[in-house]
Amino acid sequence: MNPQITILLEKQHMVFRVILTFITTGYLLLFISCGKDQGTDEDIVTGQGSRLKHITQGTEGHGLIGSLMQDYSLSGESFTDVGSYPIPVYTYYYTLNWDWNQNSDQVNAHRVLSCSSGLGTDSKKEILEQSPGFIEIQDERLGKAPYENVFAIRYQDQTKADWRYEIHVLKVTNNMRNQGITLTGSYGPVQRDDIAALAPNPPDEEAVVTELLKLLEPIQ
Repeated sequence: MNPQITILLEKQHMVFRVILTFITTGYLLLFISCGKDQGTDEDIVTGQGSRLKHITQGTEGHGLIGSLMQDYSLSGESFTDVGSYPIPVYTYYYTLNWDWNQNSDQVNAHRVLSCSSGLGTDSKKEILEQSPGFIEIQDERLGKAPYENVFAIRYQDQTKADWRYEIHVLKVTNNMRNQGITLTGSYGPVQRDDIAALAPNPPDEEAVVTELLKLLEPIQ
């Protein structure tokens, strides 16, 4: 065979192999990409569920959960609201404080509400694993629309001196992070049995969930 023809055929064969390699690689990458998109539920973006309402004043928060704060007075507030929540990029969190005093010079009770829109991307399983001493609150409203991305936990051992409830709102879109609501309580200035008898009990978990859900809104 003519040497020039042989060289030409070899070049054509080489070009064909290069093209075939590119095509094969492209299909492989596409397959991997599709497989990743079809991964765990945590990778799937639904855009459904709930998120924190955008309140900017303590009186708004008190107005929403006022029935939980009977006999308590709003005593302090702190808001950080940078950007245009819920449109990224934003920084949004706040803390509200309440005091209780039933005309007693021996005991004062305190409650603190903290809400944050930037709490990472951990799954429910991971959050529960990272919360020793807590138990999940079994409430039929949670895990269903419009709270399909919401669950709640509390201290397993609640006392008048130290109790805590947490509402966890898992991210529902790629541009969101987990959100959280924490309600804690205590009393003082001295903690002993005779004073503890004067202090208020921790609120009932059903009432807490009912009221704290008022701080959320469905994502449209």
